[in-house]
Amino acid sequence: MNTNDSLIDHYTRLLGIEHPWSVSHTELVIDKKEMLIDTHYDKGHKALCPVCHTSCVLEDHREERRWRHLDVMQFKSYLVRKVPRSNCKGHGVKTVSTPFADSLVRYTTLFTEYVLQILKSTKTTKDACSITGLSWKQIQYTQEQAVIRGIARRDTSLVKYLGVDEKSFMKAHSYITNVVDLEGHRVLEVAPGRTIGSTKQALSVLSTETLQSIEATCMDTWRAFRLAVNECCPLSAIVYDRFHISKYLNTAVNSIRRKEHLDLIKQRLPYLLHTKFLWLKNKDKWKDREKQKFDDLSKLNLKVSKAWRLKELFDEFWYSSTTDQAKYFFDRRYTLVIRSKLPEMMKVAVMLREHLGGLLSYITFHISNGITEGINTIIQNIKANARGFRSFKNYRTRILFYAGKLDMRVRV
Repeated sequence: MNTNDSLIDHYTRLLGIEHPWSVSHTELVIDKKEMLIDTHYDKGHKALCPVCHTSCVLEDHREERRWRHLDVMQFKSYLVRKVPRSNCKGHGVKTVSTPFADSLVRYTTLFTEYVLQILKSTKTTKDACSITGLSWKQIQYTQEQAVIRGIARRDTSLVKYLGVDEKSFMKAHSYITNVVDLEGHRVLEVAPGRTIGSTKQALSVLSTETLQSIEATCMDTWRAFRLAVNECCPLSAIVYDRFHISKYLNTAVNSIRRKEHLDLIKQRLPYLLHTKFLWLKNKDKWKDREKQKFDDLSKLNLKVSKAWRLKELFDEFWYSSTTDQAKYFFDRRYTLVIRSKLPEMMKVAVMLREHLGGLLSYITFHISNGITEGINTIIQNIKANARGFRSFKNYRTRILFYAGKLDMRVRV
């Protein structure tokens, strides 16, 4: 075997192609820094119809095409071939499938897989473009096709618990609705807006059978989420997220602190100066100086101290063993809040009473949007790395690519 035959055999093995396909010759284009690998299809071999996969007569060849392949040293490599066409009795003349690339893609399977790995490893599309030598549009197209493949293969039949939340999109009050599989730790779909329609649109990716089998859906108290889920998932219990409820309580405590601080400053009493995070921080994480500060403030009989204690008392609600115990606990704490005469805390208490059914559902299912919030952190990083998005389509693609846990391989 001469040197040229050895090189051709070498590339044939590296590409993993078999008879009737083979490498006919290679060409090194120095000035363009390109390696051209010409592939050959045995004319004496029948062609397979790409539709029915039956053996057919070889009709002719299409015009020459090039597929980008993995680089060879510092040279970009391309597979070059006039793709044969089969003449099927049932489906007519069709372009046969190539073993190294899909018919509509200008990259080989191996190169596409390489690009996907680069995208998962880099922070920005700009970095991926720099490494692969592809344009932004080519990278975006590769991502879109990968997401389409992943969604087509995705199995959602075993989804039992959903999380529904919102995430900012562009500036001002622009949001998306995010639907998450809580057990699978994956984004199922996102839709523009946070209306009933957008929530139903996001839920529509699930089959009717799956929607009918959803046991519980966790969300905040946003009305549109609840109405959409009640319509699409009639058997699903509504579970209000405990972390959002804690946020409402913390907001009320902080509002009371601000007002009381302004009143005290007018009296030249800076007791609450620089204490914001003392009231919002988990008491189990207080440092010694923070514990001492809290003990000193507790002796002053401040409104914010009373509000903080009421907030801490409600936290015990989540640890009730039964819904009856939780209901009894809530009624007692509700009475304490109403008697406190603190308007901010009373407002939250009334709101919670209106949504008591969703709060009690937590005791049964013990699910929260903690997983969803973790995914929202991933989404925020996607936004930050891209310096924001103007196109919802591109935003959705990135979210599902990085947080959808999709099987995006070109060929399985």
